[in-house]
Amino acid sequence: MLAVLPYLESGEDMLMVAFNAELDRVSDRIELVLSQASEERIRDVLRVGYEKDLFVEALTFLGLLSDETLTRIAEVAAGMDTEVLAHMVISTQRENAWAELVPVAAAMPAGSLAQFLKLDVWNAENLSAIAAAAERDGRFEELWQRAIEASAELG
Repeated sequence: MLAVLPYLESGEDMLMVAFNAELDRVSDRIELVLSQASEERIRDVLRVGYEKDLFVEALTFLGLLSDETLTRIAEVAAGMDTEVLAHMVISTQRENAWAELVPVAAAMPAGSLAQFLKLDVWNAENLSAIAAAAERDGRFEELWQRAIEASAELG
């Protein structure tokens, strides 16, 4: 997979390779590829997730990444347009993929998490769903603390 990366012309090509792979057999290679991908390439993959409505599929393999790589991707995601981030939440809600979104939200820097939580798409139902998923994942306390810190940053 790493050898093929330079020949993949777009983020869509990267997503298609990841989607069509057997994740349990290639998760280590996806980690290696994404850990070495440029921010521009990561942004391109996320943009395609938005444009082609493939965020839920992208979130599926993001959950297999190391905390370091996931943090890097979450930082890039957090810097994208609010429309892209809102679509991520809407897609997650539509597919009930909250468990897949929790690691991404937990990896966002505090300021970015604050902006993410300020999106208009959050309502009581969505907040309850992500909280329940975080509880099942064992990340509720971490995410709650980070949300409090993020809120304090907003002042």
